Amino acid sequence: MTLGLQRGSVNLVPHSNEWGTLFEEERTRIITCLRGKTVAIEHVGSTAIPDIPAKPILDIAVGIPDVGAICEYIQKLKQIGYEYRGDISGDGDYTFAKGPDSRRTHYVHIVALDSPKWEEYLLFRDYLRNHEEERKEYAALKSTLAEKYGSDRDSYTQGKQEFIRRVVELARTELGR
Repeated sequence: MTLGLQRGSVNLVPHSNEWGTLFEEERTRIITCLRGKTVAIEHVGSTAIPDIPAKPILDIAVGIPDVGAICEYIQKLKQIGYEYRGDISGDGDYTFAKGPDSRRTHYVHIVALDSPKWEEYLLFRDYLRNHEEERKEYAALKSTLAEKYGSDRDSYTQGKQEFIRRVVELARTELGR
């Protein structure tokens, strides 16, 4: 399975078990690059959830103790091919992209370990891994949105937000948070 997708487009492919291996390889590159600065690295997004069709781009969450030190991370990740995209959504999710616009392959999201965003990444992933009915519902939603917004990634992403919020709340309730 080859990674990569034109920036801004939406093309879903069936889940590949290879994505886990590719994540581990990239995780090792990131750990080596950051030389002990990272506290946690997790495979998140649809490529981390079995049975979910996904854009062939790996999403990686990197949890750090202090996002005030983001400048150090920007320089280090640039050395292994990442472009800093900023805190696009304004919620403390510092995003980096790897690969040219014609073939994005990875997104790294640096967030504070104690932030709601870190918790949301893990709650969403883990809930869908463990709840087949919601996983099927998400797969169907993604397919519908991809058909409708194949060349409009912003609208595709926006169309998933309510479902994501609902699943995160279900996960919090289930865990008593």
